[in-house]
Amino acid sequence: MWPAPRLSSRRLAARAVGIAAIASLLLFALLLRQPLDIATSVPLPGWLGRLVDRDEVAYPIHSALGTVLEALRFPPEAVGLQWLKGAAHAQTAAEAERLGAGLAATRRRSADPDRLDEALCRHIIGGGSRGQRVAMARAQMRCEPHA
Repeated sequence: MWPAPRLSSRRLAARAVGIAAIASLLLFALLLRQPLDIATSVPLPGWLGRLVDRDEVAYPIHSALGTVLEALRFPPEAVGLQWLKGAAHAQTAAEAERLGAGLAATRRRSADPDRLDEALCRHIIGGGSRGQRVAMARAQMRCEPHA
């Protein structure tokens, strides 16, 4: 019988990193099944918090997450939060409109758009940013007292 081939330490390390990356992605996907505000739930180092809070960084991250989560049919509350968080960082009307179109699609997919509005409105502070107001108007989302 031939001895089993040995894996080099480099290949072993690559496999370990791959397994860890896949496990991290799965955990991240599970976390995103519900509305999640990482900024308030995960303490980030100061430099990283400042970086991810910059509009030119945060907008594409939330926009991409909204797109991917909607395509994967994640719960509307989780998807809608990404659209609204991205809209908070929109720098142009076109960016806010794009996220509003995504939010509108998520609302249409929701079994109960009024309940979705109520859940998402909890995350809007002081009426929202200009980008959030544009996105909400585009999606016909209402943040008013719900019965």
